Amino acid sequence: MNLRLSNNTTFIDITVTDENPVGASKIANTIAETYRKFRLEQRQQRQQKVATSEARTRRFAKNLGEASPQFHTLGAPPNGPLWSSLVVPVQPSLEKIARQRIESGDRVEGAKALRYFKSASNIKLLKPFLNDPGSVTRAADKF
Repeated sequence: MNLRLSNNTTFIDITVTDENPVGASKIANTIAETYRKFRLEQRQQRQQKVATSEARTRRFAKNLGEASPQFHTLGAPPNGPLWSSLVVPVQPSLEKIARQRIESGDRVEGAKALRYFKSASNIKLLKPFLNDPGSVTRAADKF
């Protein structure tokens, strides 16, 4: 008996030599059928993995859509090359961190981050800084 994979294919070349041609044929056909079932199982497993991955991707996209994230481009100068920029997601958890920074005293960094989260509550939080000369001076130094 001789089994050989054909070059660059999934086919196998089966050679069975026996004094009884019917027996040799049965052996070769059994090997071929077993290999066919094995390849079919492999294909089904790959398809299942792809389907699972696609389902995960759809769930992620759905959740992402429900969260309604915004995206902001950082680092690109006006009319500058696109390759010099970085696109980052703007998510509610980042807004929370920015608000915490403002409340903890790191007002400039918090205010810089909150500019991407336009809401009435954030405007209300930032308005007092407009009348605070120290905030304006520090902000101007950091920008």
